[in-house]
Amino acid sequence: GLQAARDLYAKQGLYYVNRIHHGPNMIHSKTPIRSIEDFRDLKLRVPGGMIAETFAKAGAKTTLLPGGEVFSALEKGTIDAADYTGPAVNWALGFQQVTKYISMGPAGLMSVYQPVDLMDFAVNMNVWNQLPDNLKKFVEDEIQVYSNAHFGSIQKADMEAWQKFLDAGIEINRLGPEDLQKFQEIAVPIWFEWANKDKDAARIFKLQLEVMENPTVGYVTPDMYQGLTINL
Repeated sequence: GLQAARDLYAKQGLYYVNRIHHGPNMIHSKTPIRSIEDFRDLKLRVPGGMIAETFAKAGAKTTLLPGGEVFSALEKGTIDAADYTGPAVNWALGFQQVTKYISMGPAGLMSVYQPVDLMDFAVNMNVWNQLPDNLKKFVEDEIQVYSNAHFGSIQKADMEAWQKFLDAGIEINRLGPEDLQKFQEIAVPIWFEWANKDKDAARIFKLQLEVMENPTVGYVTPDMYQGLTINL
């Protein structure tokens, strides 16, 4: 995956040093979301793309809003619910003041639609190429160390934030395994549709599909995409 990302960034004149690992997303809402049926006609803020299409096909009325407008939209009732980052960040943003419920995936799966947020560190290729090899190695190592430390710290902060939500009277709901299956049935064709929009996307998706099918993960099985193909 790392080399694939570097190949894509290089086409834009950038050197992709590495990803910076954050955490999963969750949904804050004014009404309880306890099953996939509860998304029907829900005015839901999402980041767009495949996520928006998936929730739209589940019946939600999706809308795209920049992060800075989510709190005010919830406060005014312009939207009923919003996808956003994890507990620690959302607590600091005050989402507990404008929503009553949090919805997540089945036990062990915080998010069924965006299990990770990734940032990245990239450098102009001309600048990168001028660096001595030892400095390149130093930057690559430090970004990896920072990613590990950041991921660990956000997980710790998230775990500590949950009690704050509970103390504030926020109800935490989880979708069931049957809801996960219904989301998968909606999402898998969307994956292939988006992958086939671009040859690079198809190549990256093939790598991701191999990971999801690997017995270590076991998230996807061939029967789930029978009849669908990747146009490499």
